[in-house]
Amino acid sequence: MADYTVEISSKWTIEKTFEFMADMQNFIFWDPGVKSVKLRKGPDKGLGCKYHLVIGGVFRDINLEYEVIEYRSPELVTFYAKNSFFTSLDTIKITQSENNNETSISYNAILEFNGLWQLFNPLLSPLFKRIVNRASLGLRKEVQGDRTE
Repeated sequence: MADYTVEISSKWTIEKTFEFMADMQNFIFWDPGVKSVKLRKGPDKGLGCKYHLVIGGVFRDINLEYEVIEYRSPELVTFYAKNSFFTSLDTIKITQSENNNETSISYNAILEFNGLWQLFNPLLSPLFKRIVNRASLGLRKEVQGDRTE
């Protein structure tokens, strides 16, 4: 199992930050590993929404169906996905920083192999760490810049 948390500050308001992070369709803007995102069910965000993500894998693309399993605006959203190889749990917490001009994003990502693939979980951490580092750089650039929807 690989479990990583990144903390990033945003120049945006807590509401704008949450709106951006709670809609998985926005992941394409900051996560270089995400090749495509499509909304499968529900509005753009909210409890029960489902998204189909295609993620660039080492040997081939990985298809994951994510569902929003926890949603408390403007502070918390959790995405869950499971296929025959992986289980992924992504929890995003948004808080107002001590400096009222900034918002804090805490992004926790847990990824583990399923079934017999679990034997390879110890190998997952170093690979997942590289993926998380690239994504966190993209997210930091996105939310600390001047992007407007």
